[in-house]
Amino acid sequence: MKTVRNVLLVIADQWRGDSIACWGHPDVKTPHLDAFATEAMSFRRHHAQAAPCGPSRASLLTGRYLMNHRQVSNETPLPASISTLGHLVAQSGREPVLFGYTDTPNDPDDATQTQPWVCPGFATRTGFFYHDGFAAWRDWLVDHGVTLELDDDPESIFLPKGGYDPAHSDAPCQYPADLSDTAFMFGSARDYIAEQGEAPWFVNLNCLRPHPPMVAPAPYNRMFDPASLSGPARIESPDALAQSHPFLAASLRAYGAKRYFRDELTPDQVSDAQDRAMRAAYYGNMAEVDAQFGALVADLKVRGLYDETLIIFTSDHADQLGDNWIYGRRGPFPSLFHVPLMIRDPRHPDSYGTDTDAFTETIDILPTIAEAAGQAVPECDGRSLMAFLQGSEPTHWRDFTVWETDFRELHLNAELRTFLPERVEDCCFTALMSRDWLYIHFPAQPALLYDLRVDPHCHYNLAEKPEHAGDLARAAQALLTHRIRHAPKQLSDYWLTYATEGQAQKIWNTGGETC
Repeated sequence: MKTVRNVLLVIADQWRGDSIACWGHPDVKTPHLDAFATEAMSFRRHHAQAAPCGPSRASLLTGRYLMNHRQVSNETPLPASISTLGHLVAQSGREPVLFGYTDTPNDPDDATQTQPWVCPGFATRTGFFYHDGFAAWRDWLVDHGVTLELDDDPESIFLPKGGYDPAHSDAPCQYPADLSDTAFMFGSARDYIAEQGEAPWFVNLNCLRPHPPMVAPAPYNRMFDPASLSGPARIESPDALAQSHPFLAASLRAYGAKRYFRDELTPDQVSDAQDRAMRAAYYGNMAEVDAQFGALVADLKVRGLYDETLIIFTSDHADQLGDNWIYGRRGPFPSLFHVPLMIRDPRHPDSYGTDTDAFTETIDILPTIAEAAGQAVPECDGRSLMAFLQGSEPTHWRDFTVWETDFRELHLNAELRTFLPERVEDCCFTALMSRDWLYIHFPAQPALLYDLRVDPHCHYNLAEKPEHAGDLARAAQALLTHRIRHAPKQLSDYWLTYATEGQAQKIWNTGGETC
């Protein structure tokens, strides 16, 4: 089959998988993604494999579970020995160009890595980095005559002039929408594509939004009426959640709601009005990303590139957004790991406007791009989604999804130590979600178990209920089997065995045939 000419991979930041209008969300406005969905395939049950940003993006860019790539936090380097999507793209003859960031610290053992916080293998065209105060965009704003009010916090660049006031959270950013960080990143990508002429290209475009701070530029700051928005899904109080498990108690104490309301608020101190206003800003930032994505798609059509380009829209992970009383990118629940995925492959028009509810994972994106670009799929944990685009489900497809989180940084907070395992290596969990059950395993703490058929928002932990002992055991066995299957193997391509006369033979592990 003919390979695709160009690849556009758009990764939003903290975009919830339920927040697409045409997928049924009651509040968001995403007309351009809705239109794109009619010309693409929607993967409605798509999940990230880790949180926060760095570990999740490492899974996307390596095709590996966290347990195998080992970038367990935003501050942990990705081992230089691991092959990435950037390396794969370079092998296909395209330059792996990055717009934005990947939250990948350099491996200190690799002197060849000269781009701080950029995944190995990628070439940065336009960077967008927290550590330098978003210098490229900041300088661009100044060049366009914007007078900025900044302090020592790099995020102050996003806040309204005069600072953020929770009582007036619809105040706009201190820059107009046409000069926003979202406009800057998408505009830079459009300029680059225009420069390529007839040459094939690969663009990895990362935009920060709808990531906090929860402030939107005009007119997106007042696009949504806070009073009309639906609220979070949660039980009666944070205390009720905290009593169900020590990790949940620790999460509530550690993360609170400061980043969302710019104040030292505990979740139960957030008023209904504040929560709704925060959501209005979150949805406003989504609407702006949607508009910029639509402009990029329109530009590809004008340039005659739309039907020559594999286009993927997704997010690194989602956001609890107050569900289960947790704000942000911490917690073990599906709200944080369910992310959007739309893929348009111009070679498969029969997939346009279709969708699937099969479980797909962030780690599947790398092998999908490899197959589309005519490259051999490298060793990884993911599987190509190309069969779905061709109208069929791959054989032996997964019937559950798995995600992981390492929370050892909570040990930095002395107040939380009574809630956490004694040994730092036990500060982690792995979750397995089927269509009916969510099982969350902790090495040194009790498990969590939720029946999604009657409790889709994970309010009532059943792990300690005797009548669910069998369900707990089956889920634990499924997770153990999954980890054994995906553990790194010393001989990844074949097993060694011996024939009856003592001659060593190579036996391919894919089919058991002697080679």
